[in-house]
Amino acid sequence: MEKLLKDFFITFIIGVAGILLMYWIGYVPPNPRIFNVVDKITVTHFFENRIYDNWLMIAFLFALVVTVFDVGSSKKEDK
Repeated sequence: MEKLLKDFFITFIIGVAGILLMYWIGYVPPNPRIFNVVDKITVTHFFENRIYDNWLMIAFLFALVVTVFDVGSSKKEDK
């Protein structure tokens, strides 16, 4: 369990660092169509531009998916 939390936080922190880097240099990332779905579940309002908040939600979801895949692969290794 500890390894899974570590993997989740490392993946999420890397995503957040990339988003903050884009914010600080003034780059506005593209607004892909997935944002139509993500915008409805985004609950954060850290930035003036909602695109950055949507990218944070995508980073969170990506970290969650990576952790789930890690759980699946570790269960295969245990067998």
